[in-house]
Amino acid sequence: MRIRGYIDSYTEPAAAAPNGRPFSQSPPVPGSLQYWKSENNALPSGTAKYDLTNGIGFPMRNIFYYVRDAGNSTRATADANWPDPATLLIGNVNYFTRGRNLWNSLLSRYYGFAAVGATIPGVDTAGGRENGVYPVWLTSDMTSHPGDELRFKYLDTQVNTLVRLTGSFGGTTTFFALTNWLATPSKNRYALIAGG
Repeated sequence: MRIRGYIDSYTEPAAAAPNGRPFSQSPPVPGSLQYWKSENNALPSGTAKYDLTNGIGFPMRNIFYYVRDAGNSTRATADANWPDPATLLIGNVNYFTRGRNLWNSLLSRYYGFAAVGATIPGVDTAGGRENGVYPVWLTSDMTSHPGDELRFKYLDTQVNTLVRLTGSFGGTTTFFALTNWLATPSKNRYALIAGG
């Protein structure tokens, strides 16, 4: 999976707009940090679970789950091993249960993997989804597109919050979870909303 990062900087603005309206002289929640960290584990064929460890205790923006085939270490052959359905538990709450086709349909719709001409782009091709990658995005407040966020839908977690993906895997896999979370200097999740 490839992630491209682009800097989003803050420069000291003029004191006010030409109409006299004052500009904020500091960015929202200065000193906040955004983290991306990957973890993995071997999972057997059949019913299995994966408990997330990275980012627990912080507001989460994204979780990218992906699998590699244990035999050849590729995502291409592991795609068919993804649980159908998969269940995401947050604490004791069933956050969702999704079949593979539904999840892929949501990816197509929300990430813009739309038909080009009369065809839908193939998997692992330009404009198509990636084999074996199943994201959970919590960054779509303004529209349905991931990244159109106001920071309202982040997943609030406490130190011992259980974030568990369960399902029946079609083969032995190496299971990965790439987690994206935020830490504010005050450790106050709501400062992210008020500061925006």
